[in-house]
Amino acid sequence: MIKAVFMDIDDTILDFDKCSSWSIYMAANRMRVYLPENTQSIFNSVTDKLWKEMEAGRLTYDEIFEIRWKVVFSVLGVECDHLEFEKQFLRFLSVSADEVNGARDLLRYLSGKYEIYSATNGTSKIQHTRLELSDMDQYFRGMFISEELRASKPSREFYDACFERLGNKFLPEEVMAVGNSPDTDIAGAREYGMKTCLFDKKKKFPDCEADYIIQRLSELKEIL
Repeated sequence: MIKAVFMDIDDTILDFDKCSSWSIYMAANRMRVYLPENTQSIFNSVTDKLWKEMEAGRLTYDEIFEIRWKVVFSVLGVECDHLEFEKQFLRFLSVSADEVNGARDLLRYLSGKYEIYSATNGTSKIQHTRLELSDMDQYFRGMFISEELRASKPSREFYDACFERLGNKFLPEEVMAVGNSPDTDIAGAREYGMKTCLFDKKKKFPDCEADYIIQRLSELKEIL
């Protein structure tokens, strides 16, 4: 019987593509630098690779933020102070809170039946601020953020820290993990013994071994 839900944030509750696209635009304006149209796609690709390196223990948080835009600008052939751009990008990202369609309604529904906790890889201050700005923080009992736990999904250490902070009041099989990434959100939680639900709105991962796969957040109401 499910008693709690671990909910991913980016591209599950908050639309990271919209948030990051706006933040890139604002940072570029502030820095007075022209960026080509494919900047968003290159940024996404580079960021995904760097997060995987961090999850594998080959990079730290600080190293990601030190090199991310350096790599992006190198691919784009753009000359810009990558450290200052990262600073401006994160500044705007921290105040961006575009919701994924159906997120608020789902959280309102789930909070009436289960304890909801965020489980996300990211920077503590940014994730707290964005969730507060969205006014969806009211539905969460707490937040588990990789920077605070000093461990990231999909590692066992991340989930050990989550359950320890909860006082081990739930068994893994009593918690469902919901997220958009088969590798980051589903694999580790599944291995830990939790129930899993993949939010795959573009049908990119039909072979994912999640217990459930949904395309719309509203479908989770039929499961929980």
